[in-house]
Amino acid sequence: MFENIGNKIKSLAKILCWLGIISSIFITLIMFFISANSYEELYIIYGILFLIIGPLSSWINSFFIYGFGELIENSQTIIEILEKNNTILSNKLSKPIQTANTIDRYDNSIRNDIIKKMIKNTNETDKNNNKANSPQIENTEEIKNSIIVSDVFNEGKCSRCGNILDVYASEIVRPFGKSHQKLCKVCLKKYEQEKYDIIEKNQ
Repeated sequence: MFENIGNKIKSLAKILCWLGIISSIFITLIMFFISANSYEELYIIYGILFLIIGPLSSWINSFFIYGFGELIENSQTIIEILEKNNTILSNKLSKPIQTANTIDRYDNSIRNDIIKKMIKNTNETDKNNNKANSPQIENTEEIKNSIIVSDVFNEGKCSRCGNILDVYASEIVRPFGKSHQKLCKVCLKKYEQEKYDIIEKNQ
């Protein structure tokens, strides 16, 4: 009987508005009928005033009743929304909360994954740097052993035999790299016997 009271008040406002308009018209007709029988123009004026003021006042008065019903209906809608939100929130809070140990294990697993990725990236970077810095010896068969010898000699200690003789500034080229040494003529011949290409370099 009193359910959905806001909508019922709004319907009552509409009914009262139409009843006021209809009653104003009915009273106006009565005034005109009395004026026709009594031949008094005053009733005609009263009838015209009822015809204008009656429906207008009924319409304006219905605003307050209709607005009150609208206010109650909106209040009920807000209450229903709040109740739904409270039930949803209570359901979420009723779920089991993670303990500190599970959170720590979760954080440690994430931390370990990040450390593994960092180590992997570091190893890959080191490998790339080593490849870039290391001499390219893939085609070692194409690189021959050779010695680039300067034609200028000075007295000094041979890097190979250790004797103090006339030595030549030499650049030894091998597949795995280069080295600079001071070699005497005897050691140069030994390198030549070991199938090194002796290349004279003019300075």
